[in-house]
Amino acid sequence: MVVELNAWDPVQYNHAAGFVAREFGQSLLELLRPQSSDVILDLGCGDGVLTAQIAATGASVVGVDSSAAMVSHAREHFGLDAHVMDGQALTFPNDEFDIVFSNAALHWMPDADGILSGVAATLKPGGRFVVECGGFGNIASIVTAVVAVLARHGIDGRPKIPWTFRTTREWEEHLTKAGFRVKSMVSYSRQPVLPNGIVGWLKTFGGNFFDDVPLDMRDSVMHEVQDLLKWVCTHNNVCSC
Repeated sequence: MVVELNAWDPVQYNHAAGFVAREFGQSLLELLRPQSSDVILDLGCGDGVLTAQIAATGASVVGVDSSAAMVSHAREHFGLDAHVMDGQALTFPNDEFDIVFSNAALHWMPDADGILSGVAATLKPGGRFVVECGGFGNIASIVTAVVAVLARHGIDGRPKIPWTFRTTREWEEHLTKAGFRVKSMVSYSRQPVLPNGIVGWLKTFGGNFFDDVPLDMRDSVMHEVQDLLKWVCTHNNVCSC
């Protein structure tokens, strides 16, 4: 079977990783507590599922994402005010938003200072930054397995790692430097159910790892990774990774 990987396909994302919004995002919405008078920026809005839930409260919401496909989906399926924009270089006017919200996006952005300086500038005085992202050690087993399998095939996977998972201390230092007062920061673990197993997860989130693998070998190489991870993923695709 030949697998052709797509970058941020909204349909594939919803099927393989819909749990990010359906399960993981709900607790963050409880912290957000949006009011109808709020003007909110969703930083890294993705396919717009959570953005639409925020908009349903009556708040005014703008979404931004680096993926044109995701932004198009958010506009067409939810009628959202969404824009293609680099979250590390926001271009909104100063004092534009009451709240900046972000779920499962910041670990895709290596420039923490760029993110936070933009967020700080676009927030109104006294505004809030409500955010969830992957922390230090997140998916370490998956990354280790991918790098090990690629090494078998003569490929160095380390430069291809697309995520930056920071410690809470690192985030607190960056936030303080940008002028934020940290009221709460919690590190916790999750065990997601992956509907399509590790292979489905890799096709959705880790496709760039396999750019140097011939197309007719990618599926089998991904299954090598999945086989290596059997000890952290149970038979029903619950993963402690």
